[in-house]
Amino acid sequence: MIAITGATGQLGQHVIENLLKTTPASHLVAIVRN
Repeated sequence: MIAITGATGQLGQHVIENLLKTTPASHLVAIVRN
């Protein structure tokens, strides 16, 4: 499992998009704060 912090920011969004190319979505967790 890979957890990405700041997932709603510009960098976090790019990181997630690139990880999804090689990693199943079920192995990713996006961590955000309110």
